[in-house]
Amino acid sequence: MDDPFYLKKKLGIRRSLNPFTKEPYVLDFRLTMEHKDRLYALSRETGTSIDEALRVILDLGFVCEKDAGGRTDMVYYDPNMTCNDFYHALLIKGFAAYDAGKR
Repeated sequence: MDDPFYLKKKLGIRRSLNPFTKEPYVLDFRLTMEHKDRLYALSRETGTSIDEALRVILDLGFVCEKDAGGRTDMVYYDPNMTCNDFYHALLIKGFAAYDAGKR
């Protein structure tokens, strides 16, 4: 878990996160089977339960914004996150990209 890109590679998330900017909006979070598969992977890597992994993700209060085509373009995070929070951020970034086409 020392490699900051370990879970990013494992979960197949290619985009990077961006720091907070003006006028973000709250992510509409939906749990699909793809999400559950990612949660299982995160749970194994962090040694926590699925419920705990999901709770931390929701508690972090991530926000995102859409590009001109209505797709989720960026997900923002607090630059003062701990390393563990960063892994959760990478996970929810994948959720945002997945959910963007379903609005």
